Amino acid sequence: KIDKFMPANEEAIARANENGDERIAMAHLLGGNYDPDPGDSIRLHRADDSGRASHKIRTIQEDENGLRYIDVPAGFKKGDAVYLLQTKSMSKRYARVLPPDLSKFRRQPGAEILPVLDLTPISRGELSYFPEGLYIQVSTIEDIFIAQSKNPVRIILELTSSVLNNLLEEKTTLPLSKKMVILSLDPFCTPERERVLSDAILKLIDLGFTTFIANNTAHLALLRGKKARVIAGPYLYTFNRWAVSFLENQGIGAFITPLENSWTNLKSTFEERFRDRVLVTVYAYPALFRLRFQLPENYGFTYFRDKEEMEFKVTSNSDGSQIMPEAPFSIADKADSLKKEGFKRILLDFSRTTVSRQELKIVTNSILRSQPIEGSSRFNWKDGFYSPEKIEEYRAMNERQAERRSFEKKERRGTKKKRF
Repeated sequence: KIDKFMPANEEAIARANENGDERIAMAHLLGGNYDPDPGDSIRLHRADDSGRASHKIRTIQEDENGLRYIDVPAGFKKGDAVYLLQTKSMSKRYARVLPPDLSKFRRQPGAEILPVLDLTPISRGELSYFPEGLYIQVSTIEDIFIAQSKNPVRIILELTSSVLNNLLEEKTTLPLSKKMVILSLDPFCTPERERVLSDAILKLIDLGFTTFIANNTAHLALLRGKKARVIAGPYLYTFNRWAVSFLENQGIGAFITPLENSWTNLKSTFEERFRDRVLVTVYAYPALFRLRFQLPENYGFTYFRDKEEMEFKVTSNSDGSQIMPEAPFSIADKADSLKKEGFKRILLDFSRTTVSRQELKIVTNSILRSQPIEGSSRFNWKDGFYSPEKIEEYRAMNERQAERRSFEKKERRGTKKKRF
């Protein structure tokens, strides 16, 4: 921790100015088993957790008692914590991996060099498990009873630990045929979970469940060779033709497009003749972050906001916890346009939420009337996740900022020379 300070000498100030540091302080550290040297990298944490900063040490001073002081960014106080990130010798120990100039790697491939999406032709009836129409995804068996009121062609049920136990023990009688239920495997798949699923999938197939959604490449191996139909889930990220071709070579013929996808990219990935193999999510609460542990029952921090005043919520069960936006992603009003373009399978995803009849009515009305849902988000649907214009705009902005910093640095140097 920082113990005390002393004024910086002229040499320390000069070295700080050379590296663009506007203000520094000289701090003596107390505790720890290593005294940082010039070239070492440290990280400073304010005691009240109001701020943090990384810093590369430039110089050392000693007082009349021989105590060592290192330069640190101004603004930190006695008692603030200091952590060693890397010593100078550590940085020299490893060979450089990235070249110093990355400009040639910033070019994006054009559409003309994309691979041809040449899926294996399917026989008539081969995709009978993947019919046209409305799909609804839920997280509990109880929600199936509400979802079926909209007559979906299929119900997708998340295979959580509680759902798996219920199905294997046949605690609840389903209100529809098991062939109408598609089981979605969780994207987080540990070796222990693989062992559980390996036995469970065989039992589920014996019970009459025949269609599964794979959301992890480990699922492909678990389902291979079994009497099961497999759909590639959104977490297998079919963002491009390479991904689609890879999955098709694994024996998968149907795909759920990722939530992060854009309209332009979706059309360029799947040509019109292949769009009968794609399920597009038009309503969902995407999991933005996942935690591997279940929050305690007395944990009351369920809703919170970020610095942009966007609202989020936390859900938790025995399989882990997720951070989700309070406002849903919705392009439900675009369902008719999707169908006209050949995407005739649409999904309402109520994963990790409780399905209410009122919300279900709002979403289906949005589909029927082609009207957007107030307060919902379009996510990447319109602008996409890559825009050459935006990249060029950011590049120009960064160049202007660099020029301004360079000008300000020269101005400061000129002012100091005039003083002398």
